[in-house]
Amino acid sequence: MQATAWMKKGDMVNDIKPIWAYADSLHNGTCNQCHGAPEISHFDANGWIGTLNGMIGFTSLDKREERTLLKYLKEEK
Repeated sequence: MQATAWMKKGDMVNDIKPIWAYADSLHNGTCNQCHGAPEISHFDANGWIGTLNGMIGFTSLDKREERTLLKYLKEEK
C-alpha cells in the first residue's frame, strides 16, 4: 500500500521536545488532581492504554489532549 499526503510546512515542528514537555505537564497536572502521577515506567504501552481509559472520565482532557498524553506515555516508557 502506498499513500501520498500534502501538508503545509507550518503544520510541522522541527523538534518534538516542546510537545513532550506539554504532554508531561498534562500527565503530572491531570494525575495529581486526585493522586500522585505514576512513574511513566510503571506501565508498559498496553498498560497505559488501559490505565488512561480507566481514568479519563475523571479528567477534563479533550480528545486531542488525551491522544497526545497517551502517545507520550507509550513512547517515553
